[in-house]
Amino acid sequence: MKKIVLVMIMCAGVLFANAQLIKRDFLAGYNIGQNLEKGFYATTTSPTPLLNQWNGTTADASAGTVSPTIAAPLTYVGYVESGKDYAAQTTLLASSTTRTSGYSLANSSLYNSGCYYLAFMVNFSQINTSNFSDFFSLDQNFFSNARRNVIYITKGSDANKFKVAIAVSTSSAPNVADYEDAPEYNIGETYLFVFKQDFDNKTAKLFINPVIANEEPVSATLSIDVTTGGINSNGIRAINIRQRATYEARFGGFRFAKTWEDALGQGETDPNDYTSKEIIHEQFNAEPWDDQPAYGNFNYTIKVGTGTGIIKLENCMINTKADPEGVEASSPGRTQLRGKTTSVDPGIIELPEISSCGNVKINANAGNISRIFRLQKYVNGSWNDLTTFTTSSAYADGDGSSSTACKALNFSYDVRSAKPIKLRIINDSSSSLYVYEVWVTDYVKKGTSVKQTIADKGAVVATRYYTLTGVRVQEPTSGIFIQQSIYENGAIETVKILRQ
Repeated sequence: MKKIVLVMIMCAGVLFANAQLIKRDFLAGYNIGQNLEKGFYATTTSPTPLLNQWNGTTADASAGTVSPTIAAPLTYVGYVESGKDYAAQTTLLASSTTRTSGYSLANSSLYNSGCYYLAFMVNFSQINTSNFSDFFSLDQNFFSNARRNVIYITKGSDANKFKVAIAVSTSSAPNVADYEDAPEYNIGETYLFVFKQDFDNKTAKLFINPVIANEEPVSATLSIDVTTGGINSNGIRAINIRQRATYEARFGGFRFAKTWEDALGQGETDPNDYTSKEIIHEQFNAEPWDDQPAYGNFNYTIKVGTGTGIIKLENCMINTKADPEGVEASSPGRTQLRGKTTSVDPGIIELPEISSCGNVKINANAGNISRIFRLQKYVNGSWNDLTTFTTSSAYADGDGSSSTACKALNFSYDVRSAKPIKLRIINDSSSSLYVYEVWVTDYVKKGTSVKQTIADKGAVVATRYYTLTGVRVQEPTSGIFIQQSIYENGAIETVKILRQ
């Protein structure tokens, strides 16, 4: 029997520092035959949170229904969680009965702006309803009584086919007549679904069968507006599987992450197989830097490895003689990133594009505790969060005191990208952010020659060129360059070329 892989993309803002993949152990620590649910919310009136586990809820548990059980893991070629941990097997319930099993993620508003991704596999063994029936949703309560941004299924033209729809909530089920001409999918055939909720733009989009190795597609299969009735300011607090009398399936391989690539495990690497060396170290106090006493936009040519690249500053000031003011800042000089308001854009430091990145370290303060700034990467025409840093732990003198006058500390994030990447630092508070130093390392696989051997790579989907120092160029002119060919399966072939 074949499988369906679904990827749900949700957007959120406050992220855990130093972790691209937030969670993948949704089905770890079980044994086959055990119940999926480890707890049960007997009340929906201020219940005690049962976080980081699957739970039943009195909000949706018909009499006589039981928890899904643990089954053998699902497999899907190319998906990083294929064959790992276990799967959850739902039961075909009695007529008119339902049961929701929810994974409680948070009891606070951690995930209510920006973007988050949830990937998982599912195997439908039967679907027997001619109306749309919900089977998966997000929830704005950790006790799973407020299902939002719901995926629906219905039987297609025969018992071996089905259709898919999305809706804002379970109170607004899709109308079958509106999907008369919708594509049909085969029971027992493997599909990849990607569901994206954009909190900022208040839309939800479903992508069906995108190529795993590619970047996030621009066009979606299905799209809805979630301005009215969507997840409120609580954000995403649980994910739900709903058992019904209308379908039977297995679910597995869940990954909760901040980016499309990390949800799918694209380019996931073992850091023990890679080496890193410093290629960028900026202190804002010597050539080419000069004082800029008013906020503005500035470009500077900086050293990148043994070559150079362009660093771009937006809404920034530069003070080359500023006191380092921190226990971890080693020299004077800083760039001041403007605080954001409703009428003023935030300060930004955009680093040169580099051919790979191991770690980024930023020495910074914001003059006060609980100030936020983000590290982002450029993907498919837009900037996506890698992580969010907060100065809440950077107290005066670095000693953990409660003073509100915080001094500069180092904030570090392991990017671990063996592919070309463009990064930026953006201030996300109303106060100014002071950046004293920035360090960036590369990320090179051990024991590999410039040319890599790649099997079953498919067609070339993109070609990029770099100087020998790792600076990207649009088109090589004359001399020796590095050419990277990106293939359908995500593999990268790297060769040196000579242009005369």
